[in-house]
Amino acid sequence: SGIAIRYEMNIWIIAAILISQYLLSSFFQPIASAMIADIMPPQKRASGYALMRMAGNVGWGIGPAIGGFLFDISYESLFFFTAVIFLISGIYTVFSIKETVIPIKREKQVKSNGMNIKSMVKAFRRDRVFLFFCIIALLLFLTWGQFVSTLSVFMKRDIGLSSPQIGWVYTFNAMLVIIFQVLVTHWTRRRNHFLLMIVGSLLFAFSYAVMGWVSGFAMMMIMMIFITFGEMFAGPSGNAIASNMARPGQFGRYQGIYSSISTLGWSLGPAIGGVMMDLIPDMHMFWLSMSSFGFISVFGFLILYFKTKGKPAV
Repeated sequence: SGIAIRYEMNIWIIAAILISQYLLSSFFQPIASAMIADIMPPQKRASGYALMRMAGNVGWGIGPAIGGFLFDISYESLFFFTAVIFLISGIYTVFSIKETVIPIKREKQVKSNGMNIKSMVKAFRRDRVFLFFCIIALLLFLTWGQFVSTLSVFMKRDIGLSSPQIGWVYTFNAMLVIIFQVLVTHWTRRRNHFLLMIVGSLLFAFSYAVMGWVSGFAMMMIMMIFITFGEMFAGPSGNAIASNMARPGQFGRYQGIYSSISTLGWSLGPAIGGVMMDLIPDMHMFWLSMSSFGFISVFGFLILYFKTKGKPAV
C-alpha cells in the first residue's frame, strides 16, 4: 500500500490494497488468541495474552526508530523492509508453528459453521452473558479508541506539543507495557477478570475525564501512566474472559466476535470523537463526554463481577 501511495497509483487501486490489507490482518488477533486458549489452562491465559501484548509493544516501540532510519535512506525502503519482515514471519509460521487445536470428544463438540454474522447472532442467543459482556466491552473500546487520533489532535492543537513530543508520549506508553505488563499480570493472576476490567475501565474513564485540564508535556506523560495501566489491566483480561466463556471447540469463534467488537469500538471511537470535538469546543466538556462510555462500562462490569461471585477463574 505504501508503494502504491509513493508512486501515486489510482485511488481505487490504493483503496483495494488497503481493504485487502486490513481484511487479512484482521485474521491474526482471533487466531492468535484462540491458540493461546488452546495451549494454556484458564488460570494462565491472561499471562499468555499479556506476553503477546508485550511483544506487540516491543514492535510498537522499535518500529518507529527503524522507520526513521529507513526514511533517511529512501521512502520506498520503509515498505520493502516491512514486506520482507512479513514474508519472513509468514514462512516461519508455516514451517515452525504447529496446529494447537485440542481434539474434542464428539458428544462435547459444538458444531461450527464458520465466522459470520449469522454465527455471531446464534452465539449471542445461546450465551446472553457473553452478549452483555460484548456490549459493555464495546462501550469501553469507544473510550479506548480515542487513544490515537483524537488524543494526538488534542495534544497538538490544544496542549501545543510538538510532533517529537507526541512521539515520545506514545513511545513512553509502549515502554511501560514492555516493563510492567508481565508484572501486573503476575500480580493479578488469581483475581477475577471482571474485577480487573473494572479497574482498567476506571483508569481509562478517570484519565479521559480529567484530560481537559492537562497542560504541558510533563502532565501528559503522567496521564499516560494512568492510561497505560488501564490498558494493562483491561487488555489481557478481556481476551481471557472471551476464552473462558467459550464452549469447547469455540475459542476461535468467541475470540473472533470479541475481536470484531474491539475493532468496531476502535473504528467508531475516533469517528465519534472527531465529530464531538467539532461540536464541543470546550475541551473540559468534550473529554468528560468521551469518558462517559468508560464510566458506564464500569457499572456493566460490576454487574458481571457480582454475577460470577468474584470467582478468580472467570
